[in-house]
Amino acid sequence: MPTLAPADPLGPLGKLVLAAGIVVGVALFARATWRYLFGPQYPASHPAVISLFNARDAAIDAAVSADHMRLHGYMAELETLLIARLPDDINEASLYIAEATCARDILSGIAATDPEGAEQLLHALHRAGFVVPADLEFLQAHPRAGMSLAAQ
Repeated sequence: MPTLAPADPLGPLGKLVLAAGIVVGVALFARATWRYLFGPQYPASHPAVISLFNARDAAIDAAVSADHMRLHGYMAELETLLIARLPDDINEASLYIAEATCARDILSGIAATDPEGAEQLLHALHRAGFVVPADLEFLQAHPRAGMSLAAQ
């Protein structure tokens, strides 16, 4: 006599395990989809960062034509440094601090090799309306640049 297959191959415990596996799979898929669609924003796509870059680009466009090349070079460096330094939780204060430290580092780096170029860039930044931190290290190292800035 042939043996018949059992009517319920999984049994009660098997059904429970299968249901739990399906629930876990759906939960993992939903979580991955949620993170993909609504997850943390990357610094470059944050609205405050985009607004900052748009404002800086508008200031460069409105600047004197003699300053355009200096300001475009500065913005390229600023964008690179700023994106690398921004924290995950971006707010107005963290954006201002990151921009100020990037400006300080860019101007200090230029001043180390070309103090005249740093002074010219600083004047171009002020003429274009950029906010530059007052406590720049290179102004302490190169007082002539600080004195000429104070004279304006």
